[in-house]
Amino acid sequence: MTLRVPEDLHHQLAEAATAEGRSLNAHLLYLLAAANAAPGEEVYRWAREARN
Repeated sequence: MTLRVPEDLHHQLAEAATAEGRSLNAHLLYLLAAANAAPGEEVYRWAREARN
């Protein structure tokens, strides 16, 4: 799967992955699994907060 993300977001994700001691791929899988397991309304709240 190819995922294109803005360079600044890629940098933020890579830094977060490093801080958590994970590879970028493992970090993305972790975030996707957490978002998938959370109630939809909570995921939308996370997205709104991330944009602010």
